[in-house]
Amino acid sequence: MNFTEQLEWLKTKPVIEFTDDIDNAETYLESSMRANVISIAPDSAGVYMLSCNVSGFEEHNKNFESHNYFDSNQNPVLSAREAGYYTDIVVIYVCKEFMPFKAVSENSVSLFDAYSKDKSDLSYIAWLESKIKL
Repeated sequence: MNFTEQLEWLKTKPVIEFTDDIDNAETYLESSMRANVISIAPDSAGVYMLSCNVSGFEEHNKNFESHNYFDSNQNPVLSAREAGYYTDIVVIYVCKEFMPFKAVSENSVSLFDAYSKDKSDLSYIAWLESKIKL
């Protein structure tokens, strides 16, 4: 898919999963976290503002939060959520050379929806493991 096709695809508001490249953006997002695309709009020559909503994936995303924010003793032990930097709406800037995400399959989205509807006390990973025979 070329860059123009990727931009058109993002306008369909898909579910995306961030890749390791997200470490190069100024955001609390981590690799393997997921979000719903809200919008994509041109910002400047060749750069686009991608707005995402992570609220529908809190349980999934908690599994990938790093504890790299500093507490009052200057120790990097807090997650973005614990440090007060977590927001439901996240904006990242993308361009032809920087697209730090991939599409999430419909099966994955369906599984997460089933987990959400189940209202289980289990974490998402534990719930998934409970659904398969190990």
